[in-house]
Amino acid sequence: MSCLIIKNDGIGDLIIVSGIIAELSRIFDGKVDLITCEQNIEIAENIFGIRNHLYVSRDNLRFRFLNSIFPTVKGIDEDTIKFLQLTKYQYVICLRRYIRESTLILMKSAIAEHKYCAWQFPTNTSFDIAKMSSNGWIHYSGPLHIVSEINYYQGFIEEIFQTKINPYPRLICADAITQSPVPKNVGICIGGNSSKYSIEYWIEILTKLNQDNWHIFLFGGVEVTQLAAQITQSVNIEKNLVGSLTLIDSIPYLERISFLIGNDTGFTHFASLIVPKCLIILGGGTFSRFFPWTNTPNQYVIYHSLDCFDCDWRCRHKTKQCLDLIQSSEVIRYFYDIINSDKIEKIRNLNPVEIQYQVGYMRLKEKSLRLRIKPHGHIDNNIDNFAQSRNYAKRINIGIKEKYLLILRIFISSMSSMPSRIFRFIMIKIIRILEIFLSKKTVDQIITSIKKIIHTNLKPLP
Repeated sequence: MSCLIIKNDGIGDLIIVSGIIAELSRIFDGKVDLITCEQNIEIAENIFGIRNHLYVSRDNLRFRFLNSIFPTVKGIDEDTIKFLQLTKYQYVICLRRYIRESTLILMKSAIAEHKYCAWQFPTNTSFDIAKMSSNGWIHYSGPLHIVSEINYYQGFIEEIFQTKINPYPRLICADAITQSPVPKNVGICIGGNSSKYSIEYWIEILTKLNQDNWHIFLFGGVEVTQLAAQITQSVNIEKNLVGSLTLIDSIPYLERISFLIGNDTGFTHFASLIVPKCLIILGGGTFSRFFPWTNTPNQYVIYHSLDCFDCDWRCRHKTKQCLDLIQSSEVIRYFYDIINSDKIEKIRNLNPVEIQYQVGYMRLKEKSLRLRIKPHGHIDNNIDNFAQSRNYAKRINIGIKEKYLLILRIFISSMSSMPSRIFRFIMIKIIRILEIFLSKKTVDQIITSIKKIIHTNLKPLP
């Protein structure tokens, strides 16, 4: 048997499913191909058991006609799409819970006897387009109380193959590392775009660490080189490595670090495979989806809960309050609590009031389902709850009539800003064409559906 895994996502997203992909390789005896973004080459080539690595752009694959019919394909994407159209697999598995147009195009191009997807929330597309692109796939939609991406995909794979797997992230490059950390070496990861922590707070933290004779190693991507330069002007840094290393190149430095403080970034995920203790400053944009990993011994999370969590970083405030409320003094206090005690809590919420919410509630299609439920304060690690939901899988089979209606819904949504006179003219022309090919009864049903669509004022999701 052969299997294709689709995971065209960020670096951190790929790291957290590396263990699940390794388990799939075990199930398929190494006959596993992986599609991911070209920025993830370092990580992809260090995942155990991958036969072929296929790469695409992060987001250049887009639908262009009616937002759903024909994709725009060029460059590296074109080569991968051609490969998919000429290759048949026994299984295709798409590991995306939050799905984008680029992934839907890859799904439509893949050929396999068995196709499995687990998306719940379209991001830069609509539910209608996601459903139409998933025609013929077995679609899983797990319980919303399972927030962690690792737990969600674990339940998904275990349900498909009816076997237990070890989902813990692991990479070839980190497997053979012999840790030799220096007690007073601390790493600081200042990366991240949407989850970026305040530079003033970073300087306050580093100033305190300096006073306590810690040797500070600064990590981050090219996008934060200016931020690093500002920090180094204010604080004495042992080594500023921002923007100068690949992930693999950073390993010799990470091996010598006893503690890392970072926010929700791909580098912090990578460092968690190497550094003995990692403190993650966690905002609310994608709260608990990626950190902490399930049952990980070396991750500690600090956050301040708010009722606007899980906003996908589409912040309604002028500044990101979920990060601003995590003051530098609280980070330092937690840092030393971790160092001084092996029994300190792994997750610290600075807000004494528990906030209730469910994953993706802002994106749910049915407003009546936008209920806020309590995920045990921070995260639900009970994977057994997933296995108890036996009827959440359904093959998506779209008939001719439903396909017409989906296309019309998408078309009407895309023309929502058009002047009413032009819109009415176009709709009459469409109906006249349908009358040539369909029965009067079917056309009448479509007209009724169009009126309902217009009445509900459907608009595509951002």
